[in-house]
Amino acid sequence: MDKRIGKILLTCLLGSTLVCVDQSIKLYLQDVDQNPIRQAEIAVPFLLQVVAENIENADYPDSIDGFDQFQVTRYGASQSTSIINGQKTERKIFNYILKSDKPGSYKLGPVTIKDSQGAVIKSDTLHFRVGDTAVAYNLKKQSYFLQVQVDKKSVFIGQDLQLSIRFYHNQDFDQLKIIEPKFDNLHANTTLQGPVEGQEFIRGQEYSYKEWKMTVYPQKSGNIVIPAIQAVYIVPSYLQRNSMGGLFDIFSLNAEKTVYSSPRSVQVKELPESDIYKGVTAIGTFNEVLFNVEQEKVDVGEGVVAKLEVKGEGNLDMITAPKLSLPAGLRYYESNSTVLKQSKVFEYILQADQEGDYTIDSQSFVYFDIEKEEYRSLVSKAQSITVVAEGPAVINSQQTITKDTVAKDTLAVQKKYVFKEHEIDFVNETGLFIQESPESMVQYMLSWIVFFLLWCSLVIAFYWFYIYIVGVPLMQTYWLSYVVMRLSAYRAYQQQDLHKLYMLIKSICDKYNMDLHSTDIAQLIAKVKSDQVAQDWSQFLERMMHVLFSGQTITNKEKQQLLQQAIGWTKLLLLVLRVRSQKQYAAQ
Repeated sequence: MDKRIGKILLTCLLGSTLVCVDQSIKLYLQDVDQNPIRQAEIAVPFLLQVVAENIENADYPDSIDGFDQFQVTRYGASQSTSIINGQKTERKIFNYILKSDKPGSYKLGPVTIKDSQGAVIKSDTLHFRVGDTAVAYNLKKQSYFLQVQVDKKSVFIGQDLQLSIRFYHNQDFDQLKIIEPKFDNLHANTTLQGPVEGQEFIRGQEYSYKEWKMTVYPQKSGNIVIPAIQAVYIVPSYLQRNSMGGLFDIFSLNAEKTVYSSPRSVQVKELPESDIYKGVTAIGTFNEVLFNVEQEKVDVGEGVVAKLEVKGEGNLDMITAPKLSLPAGLRYYESNSTVLKQSKVFEYILQADQEGDYTIDSQSFVYFDIEKEEYRSLVSKAQSITVVAEGPAVINSQQTITKDTVAKDTLAVQKKYVFKEHEIDFVNETGLFIQESPESMVQYMLSWIVFFLLWCSLVIAFYWFYIYIVGVPLMQTYWLSYVVMRLSAYRAYQQQDLHKLYMLIKSICDKYNMDLHSTDIAQLIAKVKSDQVAQDWSQFLERMMHVLFSGQTITNKEKQQLLQQAIGWTKLLLLVLRVRSQKQYAAQ
């Protein structure tokens, strides 16, 4: 009896220790790499996390003070339970993506949430800044990471902007590849230049780096974001966890890794308006313009090459050919252009239909001086050209040559087809003229039948390809996209890359014009499958968001479960969204 009472008392004691105690709401800021920050970058999205602890029935706050100053998007919610020293803590995390185009000091909150008893829990106010770069409290120590720097934070439309892409590492790697993104509102006229190797002391550690340079040109005013750039590399087998001494290296399992740089923003300004200068494409500091005609004397109708060379520093790749100022009777056609180290050469073809002496006035080149921020003009020296008519001697000589050539060609043609009798017999004997026989006719017909069948097969194949691939809506090529998506999912699973699987699931939803975080997908799943499957989907998405964006560390077993679930949801999502597309297509 005493033992039973003791067990009951012990159970009550343990149960009392597993009671939620403190209720609180905390606000956190993170960059896209999940590093806590105290300053966000202009025009670059960052993450706000509202963490509600031990608050029953907590849901997304209706509004948060300060949201009116940002572009705000909900980014999923998650929950977790932990027991530390007998104290139970239940957390609900609500994620928001924020973005601001204006620098300055900001504050968010306080956030208030009511619990199930009606009590109001209030958070502190979060103070932070938005500036030229993101400033983190502390950065996670990593063996490999990628950074992108810009040489200017404010440029004009069309001005050159140089990107420095650095891959930092303090361990060995193989087969590094930098994957360039698709730039929006930026023109990339050159490929990556490099790499150049160096060393730098970062985060209390010494890193080696490989650096590439790339030049882009903004094409739109406002705050433009340079998207994340991707680096793919192979970690040697002896550095991999749970390595089997390279036994499975032949299959490349878990060897390929991927890192992303943080997005960067640049402010792009319009060129000043001018009543005199319009359509100026040259931006920089230029010091000389040269205009030269290669020949001083040409025949009527003959083309002559003229070159205009612009010397200086600026956006040479983006400068369009200046228009020439020519006297009446002389016209030009734009030809090639060549970019040199500190100059650009434009070629023109000049032509005149009447003879005479022509004086070509000075040519002007207008550019926007980036240092003085004003339009300036350079002028070249004047040129002269003489156009003469073709002389009679030249014409008669050409006619004589032409007649002689025609006579010789005609004679050669006549001799070519005049055969003597013994030559004709020789040709017949060599089998040039084949006598028809039953066997040769059958072989002749068979070859034509084979040719006809092959031709018909090609026509049918082309018709099938057009009808079933080109001539139908994309919805009908489900099998093709299904194979591509499934292979991509399997590849991401091999790489153990949860982020890549998440981006793949998001791309599937984008393909069918659906929001990954909307309730519409769960409703579709409930219609096609069941309510329980829809609930499982919502729980999976919340768990995935929590793992990717809360910075939580999970065990390898939990990671494997999430990877396997992501593979299964990829397949089901393709099926559900296809059913929706078919219904929409049938309704049309």
